[in-house]
Amino acid sequence: MAVFVMHLMVGASMAAVGALGGGEVMALAGVFWLMGIGLAQVVYVGPAIVVAWIVRRPLGLGMLIGAGLTLVLNSACYGSVMAGAYLS
Repeated sequence: MAVFVMHLMVGASMAAVGALGGGEVMALAGVFWLMGIGLAQVVYVGPAIVVAWIVRRPLGLGMLIGAGLTLVLNSACYGSVMAGAYLS
């Protein structure tokens, strides 16, 4: 749940930046957020997992599982999009 909330916070901040910058900035921010969330989560979920692991081990384990599921699902979706682009 914590990983999901962190992803929503990043998405909301990118939407705010895009709304201030115009449509093209929003489109680029949205593409980065959707396609690069697996890599971007290393920046903000990685340290959160380390801190949570030290403070409360079950919370750190849950965040690790959530980050792993996000990475696997993002990779599967990215692979299907890229396969569709190359096969068409």
